[in-house]
Amino acid sequence: MNLTCKIQNNNFEAGEFTDVKQVDYSAAINIIEHFPWEKQREHIVIELTNPSVSFECSPDCILKLALFFNHKFVLHFFDGEHLYTKSFTDCKQAYPFIEFFFVHQTIDLSIFKKENTWLKKISHHFRTGDFVYSVEKKKIWQLLDYGTIISLIMNIVLVTIFMLDGGTHHNKAHNDWKFILIFFPVFFLYGGINYILLLNYYLASRNKTLKLTRGDNVFLWGNNADLKEYKKTDVIRILIKKNKGSRCPWETFALSFLFFNDGTYIKIPSMILSDSDIQYKMFPLTSEIKQSIIPFCKLGE
Repeated sequence: MNLTCKIQNNNFEAGEFTDVKQVDYSAAINIIEHFPWEKQREHIVIELTNPSVSFECSPDCILKLALFFNHKFVLHFFDGEHLYTKSFTDCKQAYPFIEFFFVHQTIDLSIFKKENTWLKKISHHFRTGDFVYSVEKKKIWQLLDYGTIISLIMNIVLVTIFMLDGGTHHNKAHNDWKFILIFFPVFFLYGGINYILLLNYYLASRNKTLKLTRGDNVFLWGNNADLKEYKKTDVIRILIKKNKGSRCPWETFALSFLFFNDGTYIKIPSMILSDSDIQYKMFPLTSEIKQSIIPFCKLGE
């Protein structure tokens, strides 16, 4: 039976795979034999996303041969909920178990060790990720940063308090002025800027799409109907504009500028992908962070 084969290298992120194709058992062994295991072992930290060759029957039935501690190898079997492992001193010792998987699309659970994955999310280490980012793919709550949510709650609470505490007709005018003096400074100096930035970033991000992974040198960016291909090796500088204050209510709003060796640049708002994710995926390039009190996004660029 043919299964889906996919490969991870040592600089890939969880869910990132390459060379995805259908193979039979003979082709699977050939791929394993020609995989540069020792070179991929350099500078790695052993975890569930590691240099590996995976074989997939479905998103809930995946066998992954990966590097392990002390120059060993390990087979991970993921059944959609649980994780089972078995280690080997030589990858060839895993071949009979891989062959069994190709024939039966499962493993002999009595031979493998069941790992404790309680309260751990592990599926993203085995299933293929999407890595396509756009405003249209997000739910409304994903567009609201923490500061905006807090400011919205504060403003609702303030309005509710003043509505419930209207007082007598005699002091109603006094309460109205008190409401204006307290509510509007809070709205404009705290929540108001968040709401303005939220609208500003949404207008700059709509109809835009980014496809970017940590391990692939090529990425896509542009209008949904007209994506342009770029290469990480052509990026010479990353500049991030944001308010660096850790207590700033709008500190999650950021603009990531990628400058290319031909003098051009692209600008990615954090509503598409956060600046920290941009830095992670553009590794090993380092970023310069420039202080911007209110990092408005200029529309039309």
